[in-house]
Amino acid sequence: MIAEKDLLSLEFYKKSPYTGSSGKMCFRIEKVEVPVEPEEPASSDQAENQAEASGDEEKPVPMENRLQATIWKGPYAFAHTKEKKTSHQEAFSKEGISAICSWLNEQARIYNA
Repeated sequence: MIAEKDLLSLEFYKKSPYTGSSGKMCFRIEKVEVPVEPEEPASSDQAENQAEASGDEEKPVPMENRLQATIWKGPYAFAHTKEKKTSHQEAFSKEGISAICSWLNEQARIYNA
């Protein structure tokens, strides 16, 4: 079982990914930047009006930090495995680390059954 205290602090993930294993399952946790999803989808008329109003300039897409856990069947390292990898993302927060830990433990039960 993977303990939440073993997954390190958010400060670590700002600089480097973390790898580990649980039985046959290997995992990697890292910070990733993903585009922020709009809260409410704009209607097609609103989108066209916004595009016309902005001219040819493209606005930068707002990005947010997320924690991403990737799992695969061992024994090889992340960069050297040909096994299928599965990823899961959570908020870049203490709650996100807790959710990642729970997800990893669920997946480890499946891998190690």
